[in-house]
Amino acid sequence: MEVIPHPVVLKKLGVDISSVKLGSPNQPVSFTHSDGTIQDEWGVIYRKVKQTSGSYYEVVHSPLADATLDDLEKYPWPIADLPGRGESSESAAKHLFEDTDLALLGRTAGSIIETPIYLMGFQKWMLRVGSNPQFAGALLDKITDVQMAFDQIFLQATARYLNIYKVSGENLGMQTGPLYSYRMFKELFLPRQKRRWQAICQYLNQVNPGVKIMLHSCGSIRKFIPDLIEAGIQILDPIQPHAVGMDPLSLSRNLGTAWFSMAELIFNRCFRLALRRMLKMKFAHAFRCSHQVEVIFYPRPTTYR
Repeated sequence: MEVIPHPVVLKKLGVDISSVKLGSPNQPVSFTHSDGTIQDEWGVIYRKVKQTSGSYYEVVHSPLADATLDDLEKYPWPIADLPGRGESSESAAKHLFEDTDLALLGRTAGSIIETPIYLMGFQKWMLRVGSNPQFAGALLDKITDVQMAFDQIFLQATARYLNIYKVSGENLGMQTGPLYSYRMFKELFLPRQKRRWQAICQYLNQVNPGVKIMLHSCGSIRKFIPDLIEAGIQILDPIQPHAVGMDPLSLSRNLGTAWFSMAELIFNRCFRLALRRMLKMKFAHAFRCSHQVEVIFYPRPTTYR
């Protein structure tokens, strides 16, 4: 389950932002098989892996691992417009808007580029996206259509309450460089993302034009950032300074007043190393950067199993 901090906890911590996500429909869209595995509404099957410190879910079946173009046309894609999704989102957003002074971030967690990894498996997706761009593009189009339908349900319910809308988590980078070539990004990914983001912006401009658009991507994605800004992204979450080319000060010098979230600026490596001196130095560096670029520090929802 995902834990979103209670407003009282956020106030004690001096945090001024919370989030609301796309709600679940009234009818079940996932179910448990007799062997204990769980199938989600995309058809991906997971099993629970227990460890001494907790547990997590890993994929055991990717339904489109060996799919063809014909299979994509026949596949039972998720149905966005099910009763209950928007209603629960609206209730949560309305409460936070009316009963707290917190800024509100909305999110559907609907990825375009990461979803094929679950539907096909990481290795098969990476091989197919490189060897068969026609199939990869067709799959991305199907996923984009579904995610845009989710966006519509969520925004119709919550847009008037939001300050930030997180379009998705796309994770385009590793610590050492991008996961995909710049050509793949420009020809396969960005056109689908733009189609989605432009629809979001068009709706928000009518209902709540002050909403900022956030994209999540970990890793070294410096090469992609100018295109993301041009496409309408205003906040990048997070900046990971230990990833190649992602030093915040250097980015601020080269990208002007672009917005960045620095949720993991410190925590990704410094807490793991547990070095108090390094932590102090990194916070100082982050705040130096904050004078040259608009920076948002905020806690991320934590997942507990």
